[in-house]
Amino acid sequence: MNNYFLELQKKLRSVVEHEKRRDGLRKLFLSTTFLCVLFLVLILLEAIGNFSSDIRTILFYSFLVATVLTIGLYVAFPFIKDFIYYVNPDYVETAGKVGANFPEIKDELQMQSN
Repeated sequence: MNNYFLELQKKLRSVVEHEKRRDGLRKLFLSTTFLCVLFLVLILLEAIGNFSSDIRTILFYSFLVATVLTIGLYVAFPFIKDFIYYVNPDYVETAGKVGANFPEIKDELQMQSN
């Protein structure tokens, strides 16, 4: 029975890993897309406006701040938070998510997680 419980924990940990990896890649993709669109908008503004050096400096530093904030808030901070969660995953919550998607094993997961 103990061996079965350890295997169940291993499978639940792999579900957590897969979920965190998927969410991390989604956030990385969204932040990269946002930064590329922002970069293109700033290039178009410069091409249309033909700004002075001072305005271009302001645009550059605003893009730099937006990049740091976006990477920090959408990639680095969730990565650190997920790493802390990875050390001690909540097996009961994960078992509930798996049980919601696969009703045929829901009772077995709830019985083992309690």
